[in-house]
Amino acid sequence: MNTKKSKRIGFDLDDVLLNFNEALLDHANKKYDKNVEKKDIKTFLFLEENFGIPTVDAISMLDNFFFHDDHLNVLPVEGAQEVVKKLSEYNELFIITAKPDALEEVTKKWLEKYFTGLFENVHFANHFLSVDKRRKKSEICLELQLDYFIDDSIDYATDVASVGIPVLLLDTPWNQTDKLPENITRVYSWTDIEKKLL
Repeated sequence: MNTKKSKRIGFDLDDVLLNFNEALLDHANKKYDKNVEKKDIKTFLFLEENFGIPTVDAISMLDNFFFHDDHLNVLPVEGAQEVVKKLSEYNELFIITAKPDALEEVTKKWLEKYFTGLFENVHFANHFLSVDKRRKKSEICLELQLDYFIDDSIDYATDVASVGIPVLLLDTPWNQTDKLPENITRVYSWTDIEKKLL
């Protein structure tokens, strides 16, 4: 029996595995008595743009949300658990997130709850901290020698694709563009991801 894993696949966390923006949107709608829908989100700065929240307050709200117990109850993106489980049987899976490593404990607790033992490791790019700790996702993907990467951000997808790693861009309202850069393929669901990678 061949036990060698065939592909090395990287995944973003928020809105690829963890249904983050919908949960944060629900939290913000309740707090500010609004009814903003997922389809209305056109940018990662939706707290500022859709709710008119000053950036400093948006950052504070994010911090509170990340460390609140409710964060552990955010559900996975539909279809993610089933497909990741299948992919883990014959591939090495990694998570590369823009989140700061200060969220390592809560992130690993969430993964243990919903994706127990399916990922080799979690890599934090620290995009929300000081420049000296920040890393490009493309650097991490190259170090891991990934064959594929999945993200919902057009910016991160473009970064990773620019170093020759094929990227699957999970379709969201905030990553719409007329033309995708070379090496990026738009996918519309985890079923699409499964078809591309299995």
